[in-house]
Amino acid sequence: MIAPEMVREARLIVSRNLTGNVAGAKVSFVKSKGHLHLIYYLFDVSTEYDEEERELSMTELIAAFPEIRTATSAFASHEEMEAQDRLTLPQS
Repeated sequence: MIAPEMVREARLIVSRNLTGNVAGAKVSFVKSKGHLHLIYYLFDVSTEYDEEERELSMTELIAAFPEIRTATSAFASHEEMEAQDRLTLPQS
């Protein structure tokens, strides 16, 4: 189970780094592998600014949680976003 403080901090970090093009975000963490994955759901095609903010979120998440050993991120269409993906950190 992911620690509640990790959930809170991840939500704060990602929420600081959203653009107007971002419909929502999803952060998942596989504790056994130390792997973090971040998805930004976009209304339109990604811009350089979207990419910078996503990268900033990844950097801040990695800095905040030493248990992260690997990390990936991606963009997806807002049409793929589920209701809970507003800013979530699901249990892995």
